[in-house]
Amino acid sequence: MSHNELNVNQNPDLSVIIPVYNTEAYLEEALNSILVQDYSNFEIIAINDGSQDCSGQILEMYKEKDPRVHVYHRENSGLSATRNFGLSQASGSYVYFFDSDDILLQGAFTHLMKLLKSVGGELIAFSGRYINDKGDAVSTEKTLKKSEITEPVPGEELLVKLMQSEIYSPVVSMYIYRKSFLHNNQLTFQEGYIHEDEFYTIKALSIADRALSVSDVFYEHRIRNGSIMKKEPGIMNVEGWSKAVSQILTFADKYPLHSTTHVMIMGRARLLTHNSLGILHKLQKEKNTTISIDDYFSETQFEKLGYDVQLRSTHPTLYRIYNKLKNLVFGK
Repeated sequence: MSHNELNVNQNPDLSVIIPVYNTEAYLEEALNSILVQDYSNFEIIAINDGSQDCSGQILEMYKEKDPRVHVYHRENSGLSATRNFGLSQASGSYVYFFDSDDILLQGAFTHLMKLLKSVGGELIAFSGRYINDKGDAVSTEKTLKKSEITEPVPGEELLVKLMQSEIYSPVVSMYIYRKSFLHNNQLTFQEGYIHEDEFYTIKALSIADRALSVSDVFYEHRIRNGSIMKKEPGIMNVEGWSKAVSQILTFADKYPLHSTTHVMIMGRARLLTHNSLGILHKLQKEKNTTISIDDYFSETQFEKLGYDVQLRSTHPTLYRIYNKLKNLVFGK
């Protein structure tokens, strides 16, 4: 059956949403990795987010070659807004958010969709690895590994397991979601900030009733020059992490989480705040800025983040001494 006949005769099971911004060097490899999947009942919703290179032309070329590819051109509005727009255009029963410089390995959709559909899963997590500009594997302390859970469990259980095992990653491109689950729970990305995955993934896992996870590596996440991950962290990172932390704090207050889940996600909130404090203190020294973590949180929110965060914010030198002593006594 040709791609054309496939699309005429049946609706897609899966919508693959791909925001595209100035990734002409990697875009064809990324699109090809989706289009060659042996599971073919999907659509690609590719959104050119105001690219200034040839990305838009490449998308149009693929649209002409394969009717599963739907292309939209918009003024630049950022990753979150572009993903939200893609979700509004999706016609599949399931949704996958994919980045335009990454690679999906063969067999991913066949394995993951079979599991999801067979047990009525709301989301499924899967494993990945980092690659560089050339596509070679990158050694990194950060992990993209997931657990093997092929019978549905509450999403909170999966989240806690991943966090306790120190293999949790918020990268949204390592999850496939049932679209009705996203719509029913108003799961959209916070627009105007980077690190938008941080709260999105925590919320999705916390409220899911039927979550799955596989240890198979199906995803290659590219760390390239010019990407957010390669840039020196700055104010944009602080703003994004702080926004995520504020959302986590509000969610933890309002949603009836299990106590262990609450502990885990508050730990994540503190980690992100420590990351922000490290950047702010460096900027204060190097650029003599007066920006403070207090600019991003209310007094009540800041109190909820605990003694470590408060000490590091007000007395960074004393915090370093305290932290060294704590590590000597309790270990890292």
